[in-house]
Parts: sequence; structure tokens; C-alpha cells
Amino acid sequence: MNQKEIFLHDVLEGLTSSPKRLSSKYFYDDMGDKLFHKIMNQPEYYLTCAEHEILQTHSESIFSNINTENGIRIIEPGAGDGIKTKILIQSLLLRGYDCIYNPIDISANVLDILCNSFRKIYPQLLCEPIVCDYANIGGKIPDDGLPRLMLFLGSNLGNYEHSDAISILKTFGGVLNKGDFFLLGVDMVKEPEIILAAYNDKNGYTAQFNYNLLQRINTELDADINIDDFLHFPLYNPVQQQAESYLVSKKEQNVLIGASGDTIHFNQWEPIHTEISRKYTPEKIQEMAEKSGFKVVAPYYDMNSFYCCSLWEKKYELPYFYSNSPGITNACGVSGKEGVKSLATGKN
Repeated sequence: MNQKEIFLHDVLEGLTSSPKRLSSKYFYDDMGDKLFHKIMNQPEYYLTCAEHEILQTHSESIFSNINTENGIRIIEPGAGDGIKTKILIQSLLLRGYDCIYNPIDISANVLDILCNSFRKIYPQLLCEPIVCDYANIGGKIPDDGLPRLMLFLGSNLGNYEHSDAISILKTFGGVLNKGDFFLLGVDMVKEPEIILAAYNDKNGYTAQFNYNLLQRINTELDADINIDDFLHFPLYNPVQQQAESYLVSKKEQNVLIGASGDTIHFNQWEPIHTEISRKYTPEKIQEMAEKSGFKVVAPYYDMNSFYCCSLWEKKYELPYFYSNSPGITNACGVSGKEGVKSLATGKN
């Protein structure tokens, strides 16, 4: 199937499910990207500033756990524009260490732009892009004996259900050797109102971001959705410890998906689930590491302890784990998407 056919299939499957759902990976068309950049710069959206603070403050400490004297290979599934990664790589290069950088994405064009940007700033850096879906990384990384550090930042893991998150971590662990390292960025459990505000900014960009998903269905699948008939409804679930986003039908209505001729019925106040963003405790981070073959080496927090970049070491081998989980799924005046756009899309 081509991309339009896949999009149509996923929309029909989601809107005929009970409860209705749409995958957060479809947030990111051109308008979705622009809106997400605005969201990241809202004062309520603390995640990006917190993660940048951690990397700026603790890069040297992070690398002190890794033997980088003979160089290091940094691997990053869904690197986006690489702004966070530049902080880490600059820390290495300023200390005189060699570095090979493997950004991974399904888009060769995205990788070309990224590597050209890195090469201009760091001509001594070897940027070797790998075009593939992150579920198929196995066998793509050269086995040259260099220590490996894999990055999965931007709180992107939080866009997955727990079982899917463990599957993804096992997939990543499957391409690391015993003694290699993994740096995971996650948002922490905290005061519910602080979390909720990050997904319901006062300027309404998060609402527009969700409504744009309906507009994309109209534009690309010839649907007749009246966006004014839907309400953006975010909440924080303290039991599940996750932010959740919904689009709720204000009235009973039928929507025509012109690309297939299907009619979707909505009851009044019926929701469409569009996204989750899980929050973590130190105990949950420890549990995930153990289940996926890692040991937590050190947690690094921002000054408010809102966010954590957790450094793990690969402790034992698991069989290479293929994950077919649906993609997700990545904010202080910083441009560029936090987290994974093409490979794992979804707002952090």
C-alpha cells in the first residue's frame, strides 16, 4: 500500500473501533510540525527546557561512565533535527574524542539535511546515516568494536503503552552489545496540574494541533468533518500516570470519508482517543531497564526534578526483538521537534 492507502486504512480502523482512536503518528504534516514547534515554546511546556538543561549540565558526567578514549559510536533512532544530540557530540569533540554518529530515520531526505547540518558545524565528525524503520535496526550498525551509546530522548517512550514500550526497549537493546549504553529521556510523575497544563496551553496551540488531525483527514481523504463540531479534551489520569488527549463529538453526527465512501457515526459526546504521554517514577524506570536487559547506571535530573535522562548499561543479551508496535512518538525558545517525528511520532 502507498502512504495514502495506509493512512486511510488506519483512519477507518481507528474510527470504527470502540472506543474510537486515531494514531498520534498522523499529527505531523507540515501544519502539525509548525504547531508543534509553537507548543514547544509555550511556557507551560516544560519538557524541552528540562531536557536541554540536563544535557547541558551533565554531558561530561554522562560520558565519564563510558570509555571513549578510542572513540564512540552514537546511535539515534528518529533524530529529528539533532539539536539535543549536538550538545552531547560537542561535549565529546571539545574533549578531543572521536565520534561516529548514526542517525536513523525512514526518510533519506531528513537524514541528508541532518548530516549536512552536523558536518558544517563539526567537520571532524563522521556522520553515517542509516535509512530504516527503527524496528529493523538489527544488523544495520557496523560492528567495529567501538563502545555504543544509543539515544532515545524527548520523552517519546511515553507515547507507548507499557507493553509496547518494553518491546521497543528490547528492540533497541538487541542492537547493543554487552557493556554498551543507552540514554533514555522520560518525563517524571509530578503535580497533576503542571502536567495537564503542558498539554492544554493557554494560547490554544495544543488544541489546534489536535484539530489539525481532523483537517488532515478532510484534506487527504476527502472527508467532510466539521471541526467546529469537535471539542479538544485533555486530561491527566493519576491512576495510569499519563496525560491523555481526546477529540469529543459535540453532537450526534455522521462523517463521510470520501476516499472510501464509508460513513462514520458519532454519538453526542463520543470521544476519539488521539494520544497518551506516560509519566514515570524512578521505580518504573528501574523496572523497565531490568525487563529489557539493562542496568540503570545513573539518573540525571533538571533542577526541578521534572524530567530525567536515565543512563543505562546493557547487562545481558536478549534475542533480537522485532517490534511491530505502531509508531509514536518527541519544547525555551528552541526550534526543532523534541523526539521522533518520522519513526516514532507524537507529542511528548
